[in-house]
Amino acid sequence: MMISNSKIAETIAQITTISGIQHVPTDVITDVINLANAFPNDFDSAADNVIRSIIQIKRNPHIGGLLRDNYVGYRSFHYQNKRVNKHPADMRTIYRYREDNGVIYLHGFGRRHNSDSVYKRFQGR
Repeated sequence: MMISNSKIAETIAQITTISGIQHVPTDVITDVINLANAFPNDFDSAADNVIRSIIQIKRNPHIGGLLRDNYVGYRSFHYQNKRVNKHPADMRTIYRYREDNGVIYLHGFGRRHNSDSVYKRFQGR
């Protein structure tokens, strides 16, 4: 099922207008389009879960696990696209929280496992 451009635009607007979150607009656009491609039959649920994850991160910036190696200082919040018992978290929101200024920088969101995973896109940012 094709996701309409207006639905994609609406989702981008919802994400980019969450107060207290800094982001790169082109990265959000890329991630929302990839979300639509990854979840063509369940985009609304996936988009809602991304938005919920960002709100949870805003409420508790330490909620995400710390990344290692080349990504020291970044965090990854894990969650499920669909809430299913004993189902592994298949979604990620990657961000950086700066203690010194209290700002949360959104660096990416999306599926963990696919040909264009959030981690692969994050490496190029």
